[in-house]
Amino acid sequence: MRVMAMLTGAIVLGALVGLGLFLGVRPRPESATATNSSAPVKQDGLRAEPAPAPRVGAPAPDIQLTALDGTPVALSALRGRVVLVNFWASWCGPCEQEMADLQRLYDEERGRGLVVLGVNEGEEPGRVAGFLSRNGISFPTVTDADRSVTRGYQVYGLPNSFFVDGDGVVRARIVGPFSLQQMRRHLEATRQGRDVPPPDVRSVAAATIGQADQPVGEVGGAAITLGDVHRRIDLEQAFAAIRGGTPPDLTAVENQPRLRQLQRIVAERLIEERLIVGRAVAAGLIVPEGDIDSDVARVAEEVQLDPERLATELAARGGSIDELRTVHRAAITIGQFVAERVLMGQTEEKIDDYEAWLSAAKQAANARVLLTE
Repeated sequence: MRVMAMLTGAIVLGALVGLGLFLGVRPRPESATATNSSAPVKQDGLRAEPAPAPRVGAPAPDIQLTALDGTPVALSALRGRVVLVNFWASWCGPCEQEMADLQRLYDEERGRGLVVLGVNEGEEPGRVAGFLSRNGISFPTVTDADRSVTRGYQVYGLPNSFFVDGDGVVRARIVGPFSLQQMRRHLEATRQGRDVPPPDVRSVAAATIGQADQPVGEVGGAAITLGDVHRRIDLEQAFAAIRGGTPPDLTAVENQPRLRQLQRIVAERLIEERLIVGRAVAAGLIVPEGDIDSDVARVAEEVQLDPERLATELAARGGSIDELRTVHRAAITIGQFVAERVLMGQTEEKIDDYEAWLSAAKQAANARVLLTE
């Protein structure tokens, strides 16, 4: 069953829109407690402090992995050279799209000391080798089989890229795909030892407040509005910036095609979210507020902020802690409802296959997107 993919994908915007972003929502078993954390547990039973996240202007955490030919590769051994670290996977469409530009940059600049280091996330070496061969990729690639490096770098979606200067300092982080022109600009700044700050994030919801009530979808007679969609987009944009990424200005004229694409995709996902949460609430499933608090605290810890500071940082970038709580409440509710009702055939449709159940439930609720192509 594709339940896990649904639980994360149906709620988290980044996984849905192809930006390679992830809000940190993870469905948890009912027995999970407020002590859930991404920090490892030491042998004495005490929870270890999480490793420092890679931040622009700070030393890059070391990477020690193995290349496809079995050769050990360490980022620390590349001091004196600029390294572009790119996290990717073969199933990631945006990753594949930017691979040609990464290869071109490598061909142009390796004679001047540039290393492009691909870090594949958790795939079999044979699959990785086949992908690289088909796409004509020759820059060094290592495999992160257990995803420990990926987690250490706080990569929650793909692609993610980091420019590291010759002293081992992170000078730029890019969340999502970026162009050859951007790569060249970031490379030049890195060579000069200059940090590349993330751009100011402009709120789409604030820029389109007059259109907030426009219906873009409906489920069970209730409307999904453009304001609903834009608040979710703003939350993801804010998180990308907090994690050190460079989200695009979706209020700019040149990014309107991208915004329209996101609006439709997010509207579709919000319809599914509202449908399933509505069914769960009607069935009597209620998420304790303590579970939401625990999830928000875990996300705050992952970005090395306390919850109050996280709320401030989100607000400063057009996001909202209330929207974050909505995302996590929905994720937990959906996880419980699917596991306890849908997969057990305990809904009125008596269907225990998630995809088939969702299709029937959407049809019964007349769920539809109102945006045109």
